[in-house]
Amino acid sequence: MLPGLEQPYGILVTGIGGTGVLTVGALIGMAAHLEGNGCSVLDFAGLAQKNGAVESHIRIAREPNQLKAVRLSPGGAHLILGCDLVVTVGTEALSVIEPRSTEVVVNSDLQPTAAFVGNPDLDFNLPDMYGRIREALGDKTFDVVDATALATALVGTA
Repeated sequence: MLPGLEQPYGILVTGIGGTGVLTVGALIGMAAHLEGNGCSVLDFAGLAQKNGAVESHIRIAREPNQLKAVRLSPGGAHLILGCDLVVTVGTEALSVIEPRSTEVVVNSDLQPTAAFVGNPDLDFNLPDMYGRIREALGDKTFDVVDATALATALVGTA
């Protein structure tokens, strides 16, 4: 179901360099523009070329003047698209969750980020990472999709 846009709608796309986060943000932004809506897209690419964390903050509204800020504020996401689980369970991404209104869809494929190079003892325990999302969402559920396998099956590469 599409949001009514009575209020601006916030989307956070998370991932690592090379997972298409910036492309997804640009596509959503252009789609909103083509539909005649106001939209802002703010990308954080950091160490994107070195498997570092990448985020795209997207805000969509009926009119551009409804968008007072570009970056999502704490509790300001209606949707989180987690292209990478490690970045999705980071403090920055979890801070934009509002338990009553945020939906989360996360890729189940686990890719070590650039932080793993500096700390090879990082714990990539899936139940713990899913637990962090559950804790942030409260009673709500979230969806886990093997997006990497789906992309590989559809186009031959993730």
